[in-house]
Amino acid sequence: MRMLMTVLMCDVVLGAAMALYLVAAWRKCKGAIAENGWNPDCADPICGNMWLICFVPVAGILYYLISGEMIGVLSVTDKESVNGVVSVCYGKLSFVYNEGHEMG
Repeated sequence: MRMLMTVLMCDVVLGAAMALYLVAAWRKCKGAIAENGWNPDCADPICGNMWLICFVPVAGILYYLISGEMIGVLSVTDKESVNGVVSVCYGKLSFVYNEGHEMG
């Protein structure tokens, strides 16, 4: 029982830390993202279920990595230079953010 409580507490602390980091990173980079031509309302990773996702062990870590990296990429990438499409890759996993363009 003690081991289960330790794992649960670590999950709660890690989930809260990941969620707070995403909120802080978004607030810091939101202006730069808008200046680069991206729509901040569409790119916002702070959704209603983000708080729940961050506390699911594997899904929370993936969401944290993808969202954090995407915030960084969008804040330094001009929308017109990449035709509104950016991607983040982790090994063989590739995640694409496409703002208003058809994928071909």
